[in-house]
Amino acid sequence: MEASFWEDRWTNSKIGFHEGETNRHLAQYWESLDVAAVEAVFVPLAGKTLDIAWLMRSHPVLANEVSATAAKAFFAEHGIDHTQ
Repeated sequence: MEASFWEDRWTNSKIGFHEGETNRHLAQYWESLDVAAVEAVFVPLAGKTLDIAWLMRSHPVLANEVSATAAKAFFAEHGIDHTQ
């Protein structure tokens, strides 16, 4: 799939795949993974998932996203300053 496909989806708000809450399985089972608080968590193709903010409560998080629109939306919704 081309990066332009995903940018188009985000630019035109065709994001029916975006969940409006933290993934319930993540919330339910995360603790059982016993990930040390100092360990960073990688979230690939993150969009503006609320999982990032949930994970940031206890871990450093590194997320990547092909769509600048999605990344900017995440930063704006969570009041996070960013640079390009």
